[in-house]
This record gives sequence, C-alpha cells and structure tokens, in this order.
Amino acid sequence: MRANNFQASRPKERGFTLIELLIASTVLLVGLLATASSVLTSERLNIQSRETARAVEAAKSAIERMRGEEFRTLYVRYNDEPADDPDGNGTAPGATFDVPGLAGPGGTAAGRIALVLDEPALGVDLNGDGDSDDTTGNSILELDHLVLPIEVTVEWNGIDGRRSVAVRTRIAAASF
Repeated sequence: MRANNFQASRPKERGFTLIELLIASTVLLVGLLATASSVLTSERLNIQSRETARAVEAAKSAIERMRGEEFRTLYVRYNDEPADDPDGNGTAPGATFDVPGLAGPGGTAAGRIALVLDEPALGVDLNGDGDSDDTTGNSILELDHLVLPIEVTVEWNGIDGRRSVAVRTRIAAASF
C-alpha cells in the first residue's frame, strides 16, 4: 500500500516572507534618502557657485571700469568722499556699487572699492621716490603717485549665510 504523505503532496510555496520584504524596503528607503540628500546638496553647491561667480565677475568688472578711467582722477572718483568728486558733489561712481542678483548685508550695496595709499602699511613705494614711508591721508591723489592699490570686495547674504569675495590689484600710471 501506498503511504499517504500529506507534506509531499503540498506544492512548494513561492514568494518572499514578511521579514524579507521589510529588509528590502528598508534598504530601498535608505538608498532613496541618500540620493535625495545628494541631490539637495548638489543644488545648494550649484547656487553657492553661481553666487560666487557673480560676485567675482562684478569685482573684475569694477576693476576693468577703473582701468578705463584716467589715472589721475581714479582716487577721487572711487573713494567714499562725495565732496571731492571731480564734476561736483556726488557725481562720481563712489566706493560702493550694486551687484545684480546679490543682496548686500543689512541692505547695503554688495560691492565696495577700497583705495589704500598708505605706503608703510603696504610696504610698497607708490610714488616712485625710492622708499615706502609716505602716507596720504587726504582724499586727493597726489600727482606723484604712480601706483594705486585697489581692493574690490563683494559681500552678500548667500544661501549659506554671509559670504564675501575680495579681488586685489594695482593700477599704474601710464608713464610708469
């Protein structure tokens, strides 16, 4: 006689157990969260990069504008004293400028131009007299200066808080 084997007659079940489904779902969820985090971080870095590029381009443009001006009037046109502007009070560009697309801290202009004529602080002979010990404290560029050190700083409130970029150069008189 034949033995009736109940287990042998049952078909084998196929599929996943509940534990296997939970583990697979957890692994998938962790992978999706990591991908989402990477995408968000990448977008944040892209915004930072665009902000920085805009700031550097604005600083370079300010310097190029200054290079196109007459050397002997650079200081009075780009200092922060409107009373000494060559064509009258407040007629020159001045020491600040707006940068489209960037908001300056505290609602101020995003760009600032600093013109430093302090030879001892710089350690540079600006007027060609062979030493670096002269200072010019007034707002009028003395005619004997041959080099004008310039620092253009752009400050803005970026996606990750307050940021700044500084570009430094020197503009020399044509006869230098």
